[in-house]
Amino acid sequence: MARSQRATSAEFHPPGKDTLAPVYLLHGEEDLLCDEALQAILDVAVPPEHRSFNLDVVQWGETDVTDIIGRASAFPMMADRRAVVVKDIAKPTDDDVKRLTSYVENPVETTVLILTSSKVDTRKNPFAAIQRAGAAFKFDVLRDYRLPGWISRRLAAKGRSIEENAAELLASFASPSLRDLDQELEKLVTYAGDRTVLTIEDVSAVAGISKEHSIFGLQHAIAFDEPARAVEILTRMIHDGNGAPYFVVMLTLFFSTVRRLHDYRRKKMSLEEIASELQRNPFTLKDAFEAANRFSVQQVEKALGLLLGVDDKVKLGGDDLTLLQTMLIELFEPSPDIP
Repeated sequence: MARSQRATSAEFHPPGKDTLAPVYLLHGEEDLLCDEALQAILDVAVPPEHRSFNLDVVQWGETDVTDIIGRASAFPMMADRRAVVVKDIAKPTDDDVKRLTSYVENPVETTVLILTSSKVDTRKNPFAAIQRAGAAFKFDVLRDYRLPGWISRRLAAKGRSIEENAAELLASFASPSLRDLDQELEKLVTYAGDRTVLTIEDVSAVAGISKEHSIFGLQHAIAFDEPARAVEILTRMIHDGNGAPYFVVMLTLFFSTVRRLHDYRRKKMSLEEIASELQRNPFTLKDAFEAANRFSVQQVEKALGLLLGVDDKVKLGGDDLTLLQTMLIELFEPSPDIP
């Protein structure tokens, strides 16, 4: 029997024929990743030519548990395995729990039973039993800072690449749903035609996003000492639904890069050498280089401290807009004890 697996969405890997578990639980709020994991399991368990007689897909609440277990207990017809998919399982009765747990603890080895749900309590049976005896994967909504990486990997699978700042721009305005974001990527690929590298101009054109009112516009305003512009961009982005955690993460990354640039400059490294070291396109470092000219090491440390302070105050219930505007004002104020 397969070893129990507990993983996040980023850790799911399609099983092989020899590593299929007899029972799977696919749960979480990111339905695109859940659906793709389901399809990956089915592709291995039951080839398309065998699905007519060996694949049952039922909806929880519309099919009795006795029927579900009966389908799972049946033997495959002219195939090695059969699969039973139970979609959107929720609030099983005590009797349902007892029957499903009993099956999970003694499953039919020629059947792959797959349960899906947006939200379950994995501490309770039958889900706890699946984690012990089968394989369970949770697919959470990806945090904002992970979206650019997901975009890049998704496009790589389509034979395309995307400039780092373009991926970050799209992520900063994206819907929380990866399904919606994937549709935007399909539009980008279509728009680009034969071009294999997607740019920030492509994102602006297809998604209707102004790069001037984005995290990049904000970083540019900070780097070039434009406080009024920075506050304007920040305020607009807050009103568009971006929260303080996003700004804290992105600006911390920005100032951390600026801090590293100071170190590299002391080593007299060229722009190309620095970009190679950071695995970045030199173009994407333009604003960071300008910020390194304006902000001393001490001022960069001050900026990172201000961002940490915003993060702490937000967790205590502070207002995002007020905290971030105050942070920007302090950021642009020269400190008498800092050259």
